[in-house]
Amino acid sequence: MAAPLGPLSDPGAEKSLLEINQDLQSQLEKSKQDFRDLKEKFLISEATAYSLANQLQKYIIDSWCRHRNAWSSQDCLCAVSDPASQ
Repeated sequence: MAAPLGPLSDPGAEKSLLEINQDLQSQLEKSKQDFRDLKEKFLISEATAYSLANQLQKYIIDSWCRHRNAWSSQDCLCAVSDPASQ
């Protein structure tokens, strides 16, 4: 007696292996594009956070210098943020 045919070897199966493979390839390409998009968004967010942190640091230093009134804010910022100027 012959063994029963499995669903993938049955000629009347809903999807052939070729169609399944094509669907999976399409899903893979979409996932790769989604990953690239998310990576780009992450890098933009990271750069934005870095820029905002630098602005905040300059604001804090400037506020401290004005509060202490030891130097002008311009001299204080240059002395702290630019090591080459020392």
